[in-house]
Amino acid sequence: MKKTISLLLFFLLFSLTVPAQIQRTFMGFTLGKTTKAQVANSLKMKRMTLDYESDGGLSTEGVRFENETWPYVYFGFYEDKLYMVQFFQSEDFVSTAYLEKLNDALNTMFAKKYLDYMSLNNPDDKMTRFNDGKTAIYYSYGMGTESMMISLSFYDNNLWDQKLDSEEDED
Repeated sequence: MKKTISLLLFFLLFSLTVPAQIQRTFMGFTLGKTTKAQVANSLKMKRMTLDYESDGGLSTEGVRFENETWPYVYFGFYEDKLYMVQFFQSEDFVSTAYLEKLNDALNTMFAKKYLDYMSLNNPDDKMTRFNDGKTAIYYSYGMGTESMMISLSFYDNNLWDQKLDSEEDED
């Protein structure tokens, strides 16, 4: 009985010290698993706008994520699997003051949630990267093409590496 309690306490303490893995599922779509057809069909069924991008990706608007409604969300695919989800917010849709508050809130939340996985924090470029070995987050706040914006991107590391390798092979 003592041995069982000791093991139980060990596993409980161990699980409390292990940081949370980076989120891989968005709107029911899982990085590295969900196909392009599944994303497209699901967005259509939810009566969401669906745009087919020239690079083979899909985009939609008005997605609720991390207590924020994101006006533009992009889904990238490699080998017909979801390898990237990007959320964008800009001063085209909200005030600069709101964007700054959102930036502060997201910085705080990600630092608390994924601090152990921070692999880059460059305040000059206003970019932060987290990577747990399976999933990466790239988060930036700064001047976009025409306005201030926040970009929040989640990548499946394996598919992202395969995509980069295939692009290098083409060169």
